[in-house]
Amino acid sequence: MDERDVLVDRVVDRLTDQIEAITQEAVEAGSLDIASYGVVPMADLRLAIERNVVVAVQAIRDGSLPEPEDILDVSVARARLELGVSVDDMIRAYRLCINVIRGRFERECMALGVPAEAILRYSNLLWAVTDIASTRISRVYYELEVAEVLRDVRLRDSFVRRLSLGMLGGPELARHAAAFGLDLGCNYVAVRARLLDGHDPELTERLRRSLETNVGQTNTVSVVGIVGDDCVGVIGVRRPLLPRPVAAVIGLGPPVRLGEISKSFDVAAHVLEVGLRRGRPAVMSLDDVSWRTAVEDHGELVELLRRRYLEPLGEDAGFRPVLIETLRAYLANGRSVRATAHELFVHENTLRYRLARFEELTGCSLNSTDVLIEISWVIEATGHAER
Repeated sequence: MDERDVLVDRVVDRLTDQIEAITQEAVEAGSLDIASYGVVPMADLRLAIERNVVVAVQAIRDGSLPEPEDILDVSVARARLELGVSVDDMIRAYRLCINVIRGRFERECMALGVPAEAILRYSNLLWAVTDIASTRISRVYYELEVAEVLRDVRLRDSFVRRLSLGMLGGPELARHAAAFGLDLGCNYVAVRARLLDGHDPELTERLRRSLETNVGQTNTVSVVGIVGDDCVGVIGVRRPLLPRPVAAVIGLGPPVRLGEISKSFDVAAHVLEVGLRRGRPAVMSLDDVSWRTAVEDHGELVELLRRRYLEPLGEDAGFRPVLIETLRAYLANGRSVRATAHELFVHENTLRYRLARFEELTGCSLNSTDVLIEISWVIEATGHAER
């Protein structure tokens, strides 16, 4: 061991004896310069700074950098984060602490006659410790914030799922509503939405954010989560817009108080199914679909009507869907030949031929009210699968 190392060891011994004094100096520097640290309990602050001093002094003694895990304990970062101390402030506080240690180190070195090149080498070592600490603090903060976001997402999704199933009521509902900023005295609309083009987490999240942030009245909070492939939640009573370019169906229930919101969710689910059967992007409420929400509840009736009106059309892959789409447009346009022909881009005589062909194949008359009702029902029930 050369004379320089012996002198540095003596400096380290002196610093070890001064750990309490160095800690106090660093506490005062941090407390005065960083306002956010004013909420940190003094005992916790002293303990963390003392750890920083010990790690830095040990790095000088070893002549090597510490492991990142030795610089910052995750529990300390979590405690600071919960108190509102930002990552920038925590890094700044660590730099101030190291600056105090470096000042003490350099003064002791000069007092003992340590060569300038040795002082510079160990001062650079302390700056390197600061760099490692900055990276460690940033990474730990990021991981903690991600974990916090995921926790909030799980709580939100669990809340809307239980709310939609009617599993919350009384004091429990009041507690959860308060946690999410919802008012038991306000009306909310239940919403259930789904993409038309299959599973896509990114587009589903975009749809969720649009529903949660772009609807509602002034001072009305909306909470929308993701349950399975659906966006599910409660929004203000204003009708939402379909976000572009997201192709989705948004089903809305009637406005009710939170205590009765499960009923609104039931309606929203039925409305959504109607929209999905149609296969077109839409925002729909019960007013838009009326009797169509009841179609899915009568499977045997639908099968009977399918055999009566659709099976006779044959299995021609080209003509069968043309007839069905013609009937769909004809009924949607109030049985107007002109309007239907215009929508389908065909001549009126072509349209009349198709309708007559349908009557011929099925043996029914499109002038019968019962037939019109039954055809409307089966076309609605089969949806785009029969197109």
